[in-house]
Amino acid sequence: MMREIELHRVSAEPEEYERVSGDAYLYENGALVGFTLESFDPKLTSLLAVADREFRSSRVPKLDMNRITSVVAEDGTKTWKRTAQYSAICGTLPPKPHMRRRFLTRSSLHRAESAKPFAKAMLASSKYLLSLLRQYAPSLHELHMDKMAASVPAEWRFGDGYTSTISNFNISAPIHQDNANVKGTCNAIVCKRTRATGGNLFLPEYGVQFDQPDGSLLFYPAWRNKHGVTEIKPLTPSGFRNSHIWYSIRVDAADDFDAADLPAEKVRTR
Repeated sequence: MMREIELHRVSAEPEEYERVSGDAYLYENGALVGFTLESFDPKLTSLLAVADREFRSSRVPKLDMNRITSVVAEDGTKTWKRTAQYSAICGTLPPKPHMRRRFLTRSSLHRAESAKPFAKAMLASSKYLLSLLRQYAPSLHELHMDKMAASVPAEWRFGDGYTSTISNFNISAPIHQDNANVKGTCNAIVCKRTRATGGNLFLPEYGVQFDQPDGSLLFYPAWRNKHGVTEIKPLTPSGFRNSHIWYSIRVDAADDFDAADLPAEKVRTR
């Protein structure tokens, strides 16, 4: 049974966020804006497992974004902890005005033969995700597809309903807004995790935070509000929290990208 949650704007960011978990529709002023699912089609679950496994392998080229943090013991001793972080993008890459590239391009990941199973799994998953959007929220699906048809030429699409995907390993995010996304579309956000806490998407304007267990799915229009992802804390050396996100960027989006929000261009193969 899908719960119905009305999102109410708050005057200031709360000290403690209201937690949202389980299967739920999300409304604002009575209008449906998104929904969460913790279980869905087994075929999609299998595809996502393949995508996540390939993503964590050495077969997929990555963008490195490793994080080093200080840990202070009770006696005041400070040590340094390195957390592995990386990402991979399929489909269309955004403009990078700070690098004098004010145009879209295709991800170089598609030139790596070894990355084809990953790209195929992400592409196949997009079809099931659009099917779920149509099943659970026909009005959002219709709007999403209409905006894609009006805004994005076929050569810049990754599948029928998105331009791009990004997969993140242990990457949290400060509060930001996806201003370059196609207005009216919904991001599909899948979480994969093991032995790790945190890494939950939160909306400061509403004072809510989504619990995102392993295998969960959130459809939400990331262009609509400011949002962030809480700190990720692996509980063991092998612990991780990954996100796989399907989204659509505008072909005229060069002026809406902030250089500070873009990942470093250090490409490697793990």
